[in-house]
Amino acid sequence: MKTDQQTESRTSPLRLFAMAMLPVLLLAAGAAGYGWLTGRLGAGKAEGVSAPAPHHARRGPRGPRYGRGGANWRTRGRRTTAPLVEIRRVELSEWRPRMRFYGRIIAPHRVGLRMPVSGRIVMVNPRLRPGGEVKKGEILVRLDDFAYRAALAQAEAALEEARAKARESEAQIALEEASLKNARRQLELARRDLARVRELAGTGAASGKALDAAILTETQRRLAVTQKKGAIGAARARLAQYRAQIRRQRELVKLARRDLADTVLEAPFDARVLSAQAETGQYVTPSSELALLADKGRLEARFSMSEDQYGDLLALGGSLRGAPVRIIWKSGHTRLALPGRLERIAPEVDAASGAVTAFASIGAGDDLLRKTPIGSFVDVMLAAPRARKVARLPEGALHDGGQVFIIRDGVLRPRKVRALARDGGEIIIAGGLETGEEVMISPLPNARAGMRVRTVKQ
Repeated sequence: MKTDQQTESRTSPLRLFAMAMLPVLLLAAGAAGYGWLTGRLGAGKAEGVSAPAPHHARRGPRGPRYGRGGANWRTRGRRTTAPLVEIRRVELSEWRPRMRFYGRIIAPHRVGLRMPVSGRIVMVNPRLRPGGEVKKGEILVRLDDFAYRAALAQAEAALEEARAKARESEAQIALEEASLKNARRQLELARRDLARVRELAGTGAASGKALDAAILTETQRRLAVTQKKGAIGAARARLAQYRAQIRRQRELVKLARRDLADTVLEAPFDARVLSAQAETGQYVTPSSELALLADKGRLEARFSMSEDQYGDLLALGGSLRGAPVRIIWKSGHTRLALPGRLERIAPEVDAASGAVTAFASIGAGDDLLRKTPIGSFVDVMLAAPRARKVARLPEGALHDGGQVFIIRDGVLRPRKVRALARDGGEIIIAGGLETGEEVMISPLPNARAGMRVRTVKQ
C-alpha cells in the first residue's frame, strides 16, 4: 500500500506538465496547417489557378430591387454605394374621377290607393292591373253611390229648412220692431194725457175717476212696450239658433258631397300599376288597399358607397348634390344608359353595412323609364367634382405620415402632401408639389431626410 502511494506521488508532476503543454501543441499544429495551406495557395496562383478572394473583398448579397432599375449594395471595406431608385417628374393637371357603385332602381313617389268611404264596387278600370299604366284623373274604381246621394239630399233639405226658419225669424223680428215703435208712440200719448188729467184734477176740473183711467191707460201702454221688447229678444235668439243650424247643415252638405265624390277613385298622377286587388262586386272599407301605384315619371337609383369613398368625394371639395351620374341597366343583350344627377345623401350611416346611402334621380324620357323595371340592379357611374392642379403618383411614392420624398442633388428631402384618392393603383395628390419636381416613387425601406440615392427616371 505504501508503495502505491509513493508511485502516485512521483507521476503527478508529469501529468500536470502534459496537461499544460496540450494547448500549446494544438496552437502549433494550427499554425503549421495554416502555413501549409498558404503554401498551397501560393503554388496554385503561380500555376495560374485563381485563389478565393478574402472575405472583405467578396461581393456582398444582392439587395432588394426597387422599381425597374433595382438597387444593388456593394461592400468595399467600410464604404457603401447609394441605392438606385426610380423617380417621376411632377406634372400638375386637372382630374375628375369617375366612380362606380352598385344600386337598384326605386320609385320614390308611390302611393297605396284606398277608398275613403265604404261601399260595393260597381266598376273597375280594366287597366288597373299589375303592369298597367294609368293617366292622371282617370277613373279607376267606382262604388255604388245610392246611399251617398240620399245622404246629400237629406243634408241639403235640412239646410233649406234651417234657412226658411231663419227667414221667418227675421220677418217676425221686423214685425215686432214695427209694433214696438207704435207701442212707444202710444205710451208717449198716454203719458201726456196722464199729465194733463193730473193738472186738471189739481184745479178740480177733472174727477178722480178720470185720473184713475189715465193712470191705467199709461200703465197698459208701458207694459205693451215691455212685451214687444221681450218678443223681439226671443225672435232674435231663435234667429241665432237657426243661423247656427244653417252653418252646421252647410258643413254636413259639404261632407255629404265629398262622400259622394269619394265613391269614385281617380289616378292621382301618371302611374304604373305595381299591384291591384279591386274586383267588381267587392265590398270595401277605408282600410282596404285596392292598388299600389308608382309615378312613372319619377324614378331614382339608390346606391351605397363606403365611408372611405364618401370621404374621398368630400376631399375634392365643392357640392356633391347635382353631380352628374349615369345609370346603366343590363339584362341579357339589352343595355340602357340613363342620365341622372345625385339628388341627396342619407344623413345616417347604415349600422349593419357601415355604408353611406345615396339617391340619384333619373332624367330619361318616358320610353326608357317604361322599359326599366323597378327594383332592377344597376351600375351607377358618378362624375365627382373636378380637382385642379393635382399630381398622379404610384402608391409606393407615399410614405408614412402622408409624405413623399423630393430628390435634389441626389439627396432625399421629405415633403408633406395631401392625398385625395386612389385611382387605378395611383395616388391623386393635391397641394405640396410643384411642376417639374422629381419625386422618388420606389418604396425604399428606411428612407430618411438627407439620404443619398442614385436615380433613374421611370
